[in-house]
Amino acid sequence: MKNVFRFLLALLAFTVACKSDTVSSPPPTPAVGANYMNLADNQTLIVHCKGVETEYSQTGDIVVQNNFDNDGHIAFGPLIERNGYFVHPITAFNFQGEQIGGGIVGYVGQDANTVYGLNTHNTVLGTGIQKDVSSGASWSVVPGLRGNPTVTVQRHLDTYQANGITYQDVIALSCTYNDVSVNNSGPDSSTRSEKAKGTLYFAKGGGFIYGEVESYELIDSAVYLGTVYRYKHETVSGTIVRTN
Repeated sequence: MKNVFRFLLALLAFTVACKSDTVSSPPPTPAVGANYMNLADNQTLIVHCKGVETEYSQTGDIVVQNNFDNDGHIAFGPLIERNGYFVHPITAFNFQGEQIGGGIVGYVGQDANTVYGLNTHNTVLGTGIQKDVSSGASWSVVPGLRGNPTVTVQRHLDTYQANGITYQDVIALSCTYNDVSVNNSGPDSSTRSEKAKGTLYFAKGGGFIYGEVESYELIDSAVYLGTVYRYKHETVSGTIVRTN
C-alpha cells in the first residue's frame, strides 16, 4: 500500500463512494485545470484507504494477502519559493501517524491555469493538472521521466458523491505509470517492472475527493549464474476517499 499511496501522492504533487452517471454538457466557458485544486497554507487532507495487497511466489501462488482499511493524511505547508516557483511543501502520514518518506515528499503549487509540482531532488517542473481539462485531453506529468506518468481527462460529471457528500462539477482523471528496466551485466541480471493505473476525482473549487487504484503491480527479480537470489511480486488495488 505504501508504494501506491506514494504514486497517488506524486500525481497530486505534480497531482466506498457512490457516483452519478450523468455526464455534464461542456460549459459555455471551459474551466481550466487550476479551478479543480484549492491549495491553502497549512491545509490537511485526511483520507481513508481501503483495499487488498497480495504477494506472490515465483510460480504465481499467493504467499500473503492482506486487507487494509485505515486512515492517513497529507499536509500542505505554508507557501514558499523553490527553484523560482511558489509551492507548498507536502508531508504524508500513515494511519499510525508515522511520517512517510522521512520528511517532505514533494511540492505543489498552482497559478491561474495549472496545478504543478516539484519533487525533492531536482528542478524539473511537473504538471499535475494542465490548463485544458476538456474530456479526452491528455498530458505527461514530466515529459521524458522514467515510467512516463500520464494523465488523461476521462470525463466531466455534473455531480459526484464521495463519503456522503455530493460535489458539483467534477473531473475524473485517469492516471497511468509503466516503468520497466532490465540490467544484464555478465553473470548477473535483474528485471524490475512497476505498473499502475488509477482514477482521481477532483471537484471544482474543492480539490481532490476520491481515488481508485484499479491496478498496481511490482515485479522485481535478480539472477546470478542462473540462480534467483531476489524475487518480489506484489499487487495492490483499492480506494482512497477524502474524509474532511
